[in-house]
Amino acid sequence: MDLKTKDRNVRPKIDFDNSVPLYNHEHQRPDLYYFASLLRDRSDDDEDIARFKMAFLLAGIDIGTLDRDGTRWEAGQTGLLH
Repeated sequence: MDLKTKDRNVRPKIDFDNSVPLYNHEHQRPDLYYFASLLRDRSDDDEDIARFKMAFLLAGIDIGTLDRDGTRWEAGQTGLLH
């Protein structure tokens, strides 16, 4: 299992993405990925773990489904999936 987190200063929304970096996808092959957003105040920019006020567990996917159905994004690419 691998837990992927994103540091956010807004609550997650339905159209936010979940992602697995390609640079380690070749050699990190867990059975399952889970995705979470960690919420902090906008003004909290220090490195103290206590800056996170809430965590949201968003989704999970198995490696086979990710390989088959995942969308590959290039660095810096943005947009909505249809």
